[in-house]
Amino acid sequence: MDLKEAFKIRKKDAESNDVIITIGNHLATEQVFQSEEEAQKVIDATDWNLVAALIYACKEADQWEEETKKTSNKKEE
Repeated sequence: MDLKEAFKIRKKDAESNDVIITIGNHLATEQVFQSEEEAQKVIDATDWNLVAALIYACKEADQWEEETKKTSNKKEE
């Protein structure tokens, strides 16, 4: 799955033609766009798969650090 597909462009409200970008039920950005094309350009400007890989790597690093702390604390006891 291409993560760009997770983003949805929706009307901001019933009264205007402005659109917003959401991911699931969450606002992806506070930016408001005048057209769907403008919003899509913002989505397309980023390699979201690369962003997801970075987040995953940070999560793994955080888990490794926590495990290292636990091991270190056990050795000190």
